[in-house]
Amino acid sequence: MGAFGGAGLLDDDGDGFGALVDCDDNNASAYPGAAFLESTSACMIDSDGDGYGDASPASALVQSGQDCDDTDFSI
Repeated sequence: MGAFGGAGLLDDDGDGFGALVDCDDNNASAYPGAAFLESTSACMIDSDGDGYGDASPASALVQSGQDCDDTDFSI
């Protein structure tokens, strides 16, 4: 069972965003502002934590970013 997030809504991935706000509640690296160097509000995936969103996200609900290798912080 997920943690409680936001306004008492379940947060299945534990990223601090409830299911109504989180674009992919099964991926803790996907949430609004994850790719903070690209956007502080767009819902993107930033798996390597470099501030840039994955250029080819698997979920149609996640916006594409500029990171061509989201598994390597240095790329």
